Amino acid sequence: MTKSAVDPDDSKQNKSNNDAKTDMKAEKTTKTDEKKESSLKMSKTLIAIILGGFIFSLLASYGWQKYREIYVIPLENERIFQYGYHLAIIGRTIRNMEIGESDDAVLKLYNIDKLQDAPLRFYIKDNETTLTLDQFDFFEYGTAELYKGGKFTFFYKNLQGVIEYAINRFEDIVVSYSVTGTRLDGTPKNLFLTLTREGSESVTFSSDNAIYEFPGRTTESDVVRDKVDIVETKKEWENRINSVFSTGQQQLPKAYLELVEAAYGFIANSFHARRNIGFIGVYQNFTRSFRDVFFIQPHNYTLTSLDEQLYGLITLSKLDEEDTTRVVYAWMTTVNKLEYMGNIIKNENIVLDKIQAPLLFQLLKQFYNYDINDKIWNHIAEITWKNSIGIKGLEDVKFLGSSRGIFGLERATANGTSSFELLCLLRDMARSMEKHGDNEGFDGPKWAQRVLDIDAAMNKYWDNDTKRYGDLENGKVKPGQSTYVPLILGILKPDSENLKHLLQNLQQDPNFLPFGLQLSEEQGVQVGPNYLLIESLKYYSGQSGPSQELAHNMYSVLKNHLAAVIARSYRADRSFYGSFDKNMKPLGPKGHPDGTLIFRIMAA
Repeated sequence: MTKSAVDPDDSKQNKSNNDAKTDMKAEKTTKTDEKKESSLKMSKTLIAIILGGFIFSLLASYGWQKYREIYVIPLENERIFQYGYHLAIIGRTIRNMEIGESDDAVLKLYNIDKLQDAPLRFYIKDNETTLTLDQFDFFEYGTAELYKGGKFTFFYKNLQGVIEYAINRFEDIVVSYSVTGTRLDGTPKNLFLTLTREGSESVTFSSDNAIYEFPGRTTESDVVRDKVDIVETKKEWENRINSVFSTGQQQLPKAYLELVEAAYGFIANSFHARRNIGFIGVYQNFTRSFRDVFFIQPHNYTLTSLDEQLYGLITLSKLDEEDTTRVVYAWMTTVNKLEYMGNIIKNENIVLDKIQAPLLFQLLKQFYNYDINDKIWNHIAEITWKNSIGIKGLEDVKFLGSSRGIFGLERATANGTSSFELLCLLRDMARSMEKHGDNEGFDGPKWAQRVLDIDAAMNKYWDNDTKRYGDLENGKVKPGQSTYVPLILGILKPDSENLKHLLQNLQQDPNFLPFGLQLSEEQGVQVGPNYLLIESLKYYSGQSGPSQELAHNMYSVLKNHLAAVIARSYRADRSFYGSFDKNMKPLGPKGHPDGTLIFRIMAA
């Protein structure tokens, strides 16, 4: 048997090949591991990127949302007014009013539901010169059934002119015009009346006791019919006045009847509207267009706040529910989504401030006999309540500085002080809301409980030593001008001992004059608050209790004396004033809407 021989070089070669295979295998393994490690790193990086992107997206979304909440949404909400209104009168809709334009017309008859339509304008001309209201010695608006006709009387250079008009069922205007007297220089009267309306031919006629119908020609048969229209319109007005001021066989004396007619005519013809209203917001100023805003503003009188209309609206509400509602709702619907509301007026723009409108609810009391179904009342009442009461509850009540109290615009209540006047206004507001509790949008039981809560809290504002109410200053009672507010608002119970003390204190107060309570000699006797006091005394004089007789005596004296003071000033210069000094001389501007409360005072 032969053995195979082995070459040493071959053995080395085999070993080398085996080592190479091993190295290649190791290299492959290393590359595979590197690929796996690289893949794992890429996966982690991708996950980190995705996760980072997700977190960034969340942060960006949150940041954007916060940005919107702080910088975008409030600006949007400031322009969003939550409530709208439209009140259409069934039947005639023509009335005298202003819509903000500068014009020399003495009367402007608009369709109140179509303010964009051209009005019928009345101009008085002295020969060829058009006279403005300020050029008359004085003028006044009488009123018939306002949507059926009216009257305008003026005195000029010893001449008296009278325009009477009636609005017939076809909304044609029947006009009677006359001028009496003689010019001092003996020249002809030559006072002409011109009627114009865009799209119609103007008509000018002299003062020869003529009757005309506009638009259209006036025939002899028309004159007979038109005279009847004017007479019937005047009779309807007289019947309404007599129904208010006559009791049984008693009738208001002629002088006072003329006075109250003039008062009502004055306020009813102070009706204004604006179609473009500027607002001064917290974040921006803007104009809201094509929204009719109605308000009360007599000629040459400038409103400084919407709640300054209060007492004029109380006069108007006695005979005109529709127009009162128009003005009140125009005021209320300035509420926006930020829970701000208009009140203060600057440069004819309405300033939006935090809602605090306690005085507004004096007007809700005028609507007790009407079915008021509107959530806006409850909304404003709730926010007023929230914004008025601090962390200490009913012992921490504060005016914000943008609304009126009983006597005028109230400054923001100082720190450490709780306003008793505002507490009383909140109580009166709660009582008004409670009385409407059965109507939709009014939570009667909740407001009834709030009345009880305030009644209990009022004891904290009573100083038993002086027998007076007052503000709380650092927990202590400080009697002041607010001490009589519960009496003025009539919120004390008729059998209350505190009521008796207040009446006695008021009688002895040197600032209580026969014709009213004055806060100071500078401010004088304000007609508005004293009208509320008259109404309160009238209420207590009809309620059994220890104060009934005293309330009745004070009511009779105050009512008669204040009416006499207003009547005397009106006879002197045919104007109404809002306040009087201790010598019964008028204070402040002529043509003040508060003076028209003589209408309500005499109706009482």
